[in-house]
Amino acid sequence: MKKLKLLLWEIIFLLAVTSCQVIYDDPSIQQDKTILTVTGRVTNGPGPYYIRLSNALPFNTQYTTLAKDIAVMGAKVTIEDNAGNSEVLSEQATGIYATSANGLQGVVGRTYTLTIVTKAGDTYKSSPCFLNESLPIDSVYYEAATNQTLNTITSELNTESGVNVYADLTSLKKQGVYCKFETRIIREIYGNEYPNGPHEPEVRVYCWAVSQLEEIPVLAANITQANTMIRKQSLGFMAKDEMSNNPVKFESFIMIGRVVSCYSYSLSEEAYLYYTHLREQLTAENKLFDPISTNLISNIKCENDASKKVFGLFEVSGKSAKHSFLRYNMGDMLIHAKNVDCSPDNVINGVSRDHPPDYDSIPVFWQQM
Repeated sequence: MKKLKLLLWEIIFLLAVTSCQVIYDDPSIQQDKTILTVTGRVTNGPGPYYIRLSNALPFNTQYTTLAKDIAVMGAKVTIEDNAGNSEVLSEQATGIYATSANGLQGVVGRTYTLTIVTKAGDTYKSSPCFLNESLPIDSVYYEAATNQTLNTITSELNTESGVNVYADLTSLKKQGVYCKFETRIIREIYGNEYPNGPHEPEVRVYCWAVSQLEEIPVLAANITQANTMIRKQSLGFMAKDEMSNNPVKFESFIMIGRVVSCYSYSLSEEAYLYYTHLREQLTAENKLFDPISTNLISNIKCENDASKKVFGLFEVSGKSAKHSFLRYNMGDMLIHAKNVDCSPDNVINGVSRDHPPDYDSIPVFWQQM
């Protein structure tokens, strides 16, 4: 009898558990809708300025890496300021719109507005964005450091050597600003190829690989110390021997060094909060109270249909930069660094081959020490 009662209780328990299981079908993520995504920036630096338009796909849509499948093409994109200047951007590539090189120029103290009219007839407009003065970067420097990373295969912590990158900035006299920092690295690599055999004249090959020091923007809160130097603003960690994206695979090569370009962008409070929430989401660890992705509030609205959401941000920022050349490679015990005058903004991974006897194809931005 006791066994029969125990069996009955087990059956009742199983029925109770299984009867509470209900498939949750949230209609908000099942909608067959695309959402316009906008990224772009106007600065006080020289143009052209770029606006990228794409569609965020519905939740259950199969992911695609093809830009043409999500790009928004054929739109009319206009940027105007409060001084009466405006420019219609031209579509340079799939979903990428640009001002002309001698076109609209960002000026500190003016406000800028972005307007987008899609082929479907929807009109999107940003809030007027004020162009704040940027925080000048006084110096960039490096300190030897180590960093621990998780090995996803063995679940062990690996320790890598490298440098922490810091900047000193000069604060503004008039007002405090919110800041975003981006640090671009051009890693310079040199090697030889022997296309006609090992005893024939070599071809010198210059390679450069471009990456960002931090994939997530580095932010600084409202800085209000007028007439003071802001010291040791952390920009991130740079691994000593990171070689993951070499454009050419050499049997042997020489790492010449890195051209490091540090950019300071002044932000409005609205843009600062947007990037703060974005950073919180990108660093979330799948915990219960992690931020919700739809909480990212764009500064762009659909004028003809308020129910249509928009992702992304039209950023208007004062910009300053500092460039340096760093040599701290395998076998080096000391950090070697020097300031350089400039480095072009739009650099992508590339290769330049010098053929004998001229050897005259060294890239214009190439640095050595």
